[in-house]
Amino acid sequence: QLTKLETLNLGENDFETIDLKPLTQLKDLRLYKNERLKTIDLSANTALEQLYLQNTGLEKLDLTGLNSLINITANTSFLHSSNLPNLERLEVVKNKLTELNLSNLPSLRELHANSNAITELKLTQLPALQRLNLYGNLISSFSAELPTLMFLFIYENVLTKADFSKTPLLLECMIGGNNLKELDFSTNSHLRTLEATNNPLLETINLKNDYFDEEAEYDIISGNKALKTIKVDAGAEEALVKKLYGISASVNVTTE
Repeated sequence: QLTKLETLNLGENDFETIDLKPLTQLKDLRLYKNERLKTIDLSANTALEQLYLQNTGLEKLDLTGLNSLINITANTSFLHSSNLPNLERLEVVKNKLTELNLSNLPSLRELHANSNAITELKLTQLPALQRLNLYGNLISSFSAELPTLMFLFIYENVLTKADFSKTPLLLECMIGGNNLKELDFSTNSHLRTLEATNNPLLETINLKNDYFDEEAEYDIISGNKALKTIKVDAGAEEALVKKLYGISASVNVTTE
């Protein structure tokens, strides 16, 4: 009868191993807080839709063939995840991930991979991604074709380069605590909220994109002692930036 089981919650236990192969109809699996669980074989559980594996000892997680997955919350130091057509949400926070390579996830809307040790980042074929949490990593460069991305949280990394030309719908960007010299949002005509404090090398911010939201919030002065130029759209945006708290007379706010 267990072969017909669809939901299994064995969270907060002390499993070292578990055999899930007979549970071919399993849809919801919860094994969180099993800190001695080092490995898991999900190859037979192709009906899985919900997977909760946070606070375990997993060192590797292979999701190949789990095409019904909708939601994943897990911790692991190695993640292999691609070609999952129904996956909408992936959370792999506070792990030891050093690289994140995700591709061909057409339904993915939220990716939470903050508080890891990621140095290599490759995100491709993620046409539905709207929210991306990457803060608290070791990422030095950001550039990805994410046509529906609206919310990007990538503060407290080691960024020296950031390209937003392929994220046209970006609405909110948190990118403070990095090593950037330039920020260019000239192609981001929906940008409303920007936090870019504590970038001590930052010299230029380009906000000129033929758009300004009256509810815009720009926190771009504190900790940016090298800041020289802020490019803006004439009118309301220009007036707002010139009145930002702490802005130095040496910072040139220009519409050109």
